[in-house]
Amino acid sequence: MSKRAKTHTFALEIGVEDVPAPFVRDGRQMLLSAIEQMFTDIGLNPASVEAYSTPRRLIAIARGVRAQQPDVEEEVVGPRYDVAFDREGKPTRAAVGFAKRCGVSIDELNIKEVKGGRYVACKVEIKGKSAETAIREKLPEALLTITYRKTMYWNRTKVMFPRPIRWLLCMLDDKVVDLTFAGVRACNITYGHRVLARNREIIITSANKLLSQLRSGKVIYDHDERKKVALASIGDVLNTKTDRLELISELDRIVDTLENPTAVVGEFDGGYLELPREIIEAALMGYQNFFPVAKRRGGRLTNRFVALHDSNPKASSIIVKGYQRALEPRLRDARFFYNEDIKSGLDHFAGMLDKIIFIEKLGEDATMADKASRIINLAHYISERVGIKLKKKMIDDAGRLCKADLASNLIQEKEFSHLQGIAGMYYARASGYDEDVAVAIGEHYSPRTADDSPPQSPLGRLISAADKTDTVVSAFVCGMKPSGSEDPFAVRRQTLGLIYTLMCSNNRGVNGSALGVEPWNVNLSELLTRALTNFDGIGVDGGIIAEIKGFISERLRGVLKSRGIRYDIADAGIGEEIDDIVEAVRRAEALSEFSTVEAFPALTIAFKRVINMVRQGRDWGIEWGELDTTLLVEKDERVLYNEFKRREGAVSELIGERDYGGALLMLSELRPYVDGFFDNVLVMCDDERLKKNRLALMEVISGLFLRVADFTKVVVEDSGD
Repeated sequence: MSKRAKTHTFALEIGVEDVPAPFVRDGRQMLLSAIEQMFTDIGLNPASVEAYSTPRRLIAIARGVRAQQPDVEEEVVGPRYDVAFDREGKPTRAAVGFAKRCGVSIDELNIKEVKGGRYVACKVEIKGKSAETAIREKLPEALLTITYRKTMYWNRTKVMFPRPIRWLLCMLDDKVVDLTFAGVRACNITYGHRVLARNREIIITSANKLLSQLRSGKVIYDHDERKKVALASIGDVLNTKTDRLELISELDRIVDTLENPTAVVGEFDGGYLELPREIIEAALMGYQNFFPVAKRRGGRLTNRFVALHDSNPKASSIIVKGYQRALEPRLRDARFFYNEDIKSGLDHFAGMLDKIIFIEKLGEDATMADKASRIINLAHYISERVGIKLKKKMIDDAGRLCKADLASNLIQEKEFSHLQGIAGMYYARASGYDEDVAVAIGEHYSPRTADDSPPQSPLGRLISAADKTDTVVSAFVCGMKPSGSEDPFAVRRQTLGLIYTLMCSNNRGVNGSALGVEPWNVNLSELLTRALTNFDGIGVDGGIIAEIKGFISERLRGVLKSRGIRYDIADAGIGEEIDDIVEAVRRAEALSEFSTVEAFPALTIAFKRVINMVRQGRDWGIEWGELDTTLLVEKDERVLYNEFKRREGAVSELIGERDYGGALLMLSELRPYVDGFFDNVLVMCDDERLKKNRLALMEVISGLFLRVADFTKVVVEDSGD
């Protein structure tokens, strides 16, 4: 029995100055990918790789690392054959030198064709390097693949990282891997918790002891464990049977700002509860990261909060007093701004929108007042198209006032800026506007996040759809469309918001049908044309419209993918050019369900042949007119036509009722007749009249197919697609 191959444990820790929470999450994901890729590249294939992160450190542990790279055989190409051997076939000095460098004899050289030329080559065995050497050479390069959105450099190496790197631990078992990254030399030293372990230096004796020694240094390196510790601590200080935490979704972010969380409960003056709930929550969570506390029964907000700190639990009573002192001026400012804004009134702020720039490059259409006018225009247009009957004044008021709170004192404060729309809703109520107008102002920024729902009120949806359409069109008009990581006007998010608003659903598939809210069918070409006419001196530009529709299609593909629909099925549902978002989704969903039918691949191939035949005819420059049934001379083409006509009306009716599943089922009945046609009828025959008439038949049939889906985009396994 052979001995088990020796393996190693690898440990890496990158110690940094405290990084913001999003970088902690992103860092562990990127480090894991980088280390896994590194081991794949150098062929050491560990049994497992895990990554952890805190605000102060990134950690990777690989277990079962091979002791040495495997030996590999590579082909080395040398000089041209006519240089390596003379006319008599004897080796020249070039051949001898090449063989010597490769450590082989002349007889082991062979001839290799490279781009039409003949070269000498040989097989060379390359001895695998030790794990330590391979890691030392490859790791710095691997770490450079970790790229954050915002970075800095702090020394002459100009390595970019979110914060300066202060220590680097890199070990293979009990040995330090001697390398340098970002000007920091690797060692076997780390540091304990800044407060609980007084930041003491910890000498790691072996790679497999790094995590246990960090734990002894009061560092909870695992995010999930920190979260459990935080929740347990919250349970110790809060009666969770009667009270509940609000904004609990922020917990993942907040525990990534700590290395060993402890919960405390604080209080604030109950008089501040007169403020709108959202303002109190913003003041608490804002810069402070405090969780509001509400009553479990009824959900009423209380004057208490829960905070997590990273210090000594024995100091909690002192810490919470400091938190309360820091919170008081935040709440006091919020009350002052809110009360002053109420006194001024929303109309006052609406009158200031001509001083606030939306997009400077729009020139005469650059202000928020201009945008509000465009929103009103588009909202009226959409209401007519979808048959929403609302009073003209309500649409006018909601469009005119939806951006007004941008000029308010509260929204101009950074920690409250995310309440735009919400603040406007309260100000509209205080100014005596219709409740529907107030709700629409509050809803029109929705969906604000990927899991948020779109507006549910008809007026809110109108204003939201109009606003998002205008933002997308404005960015494309002034040449500021998204590119790479650049998206200054959040056009990607606005496009997704428009899709979800028209669909009345979000990325989890949750829709408003249960609430009696139906999707809106809007012709994109017409909507974008109308949006473009709102800009002075722009005119209707077909190129911009096509570009925007292409961009919307890309976003919609992502939405459909998030719903579990294959990319090719999504493409088939969207078709060559999207014109109705809701119908594209319905087609893709119906096709996705139909794709589970056993006969689907064969059906797809048959339908593809019809559509591709028409496209091939056009590509060849063949022109044909209307179908002439008297020229259907072959039995199989007459049968196909007759079976098609028998179903055409019913399929069109099903499509009109948006029953794409039923339409697909009925179209599938044509498959044997399509197969019979192609088996027995030559479309591209020598008789020009028959050829053109058969292409006309294919065009008629493919036209009905394409109303359901573009089957040419469906990928069928083993079909050569």
